[in-house]
Amino acid sequence: MDSAVAGLIGVAIGASSSLVAVWIQAYYLTKRERAKFVMEFAASDRRGALEDAIRFNKGGGVAPVALYAHYHQRLLELVEQGKVSDVELKKLSQETDLIWKAMKEIDAEKSDRV
Repeated sequence: MDSAVAGLIGVAIGASSSLVAVWIQAYYLTKRERAKFVMEFAASDRRGALEDAIRFNKGGGVAPVALYAHYHQRLLELVEQGKVSDVELKKLSQETDLIWKAMKEIDAEKSDRV
C-alpha cells in the first residue's frame, strides 16, 4: 500500500512539474510574440511617417522607433484591458508627446556637448 501511495505522489509531482514547465514556456513565447508584434507595428508606423515626411517635405524630423514601440505597446495594453476610449487615447497621445519632447531635449543637450 505504501508503494502505491508513493507511486501516486510521484506521478502527481511529475505531472504538475510538466504542466508548470509548459505554462512557463507558453508565457515566455506569448511575451516574445507580443514584443515582436509591437516592434513590427512600430517599425511599419515609423516607415509610414518617414515616407510622409519625405513626400510632404516636412521639417522637424521623425521620432525614433522606440517612441513608436512605446505607443503601440501602451495601445495594445489598452486594447487587451478593454479600455480603449477617447479619454484614454488622448492620455496616450499626451504621454507620447511628452516623451518625444524629452527625447528631443536630450538630443539637443548631447549636440551642445559635442
